[in-house]
Amino acid sequence: MEKANDLLTSVNEGVSLLIQRCTQLKQDKKNLEVAVEELRNQLNIKEKACQELDEKYRVLKMEQASESKKDTPAMKNRIEDMVKEVDKCISLLQK
Repeated sequence: MEKANDLLTSVNEGVSLLIQRCTQLKQDKKNLEVAVEELRNQLNIKEKACQELDEKYRVLKMEQASESKKDTPAMKNRIEDMVKEVDKCISLLQK
């Protein structure tokens, strides 16, 4: 009978230990779920910020492209004016 009581005590202690571990694991799981949710929220915020920055970058590239197209005729005119000035100087030097 003593062996049965020892065995029963041992089983009860093992079950009690398993219940404690299970409770701790459940708490750890809840804590990890909270941490995961916080990380997801942070990720969503960062993704939105990246999307906003990508949009700003795209707009800046478009503005730069349109400005360079606007500047191209002005630059050509300026270069032509410089060429004319150089031609005048060369003609004056040849005289």
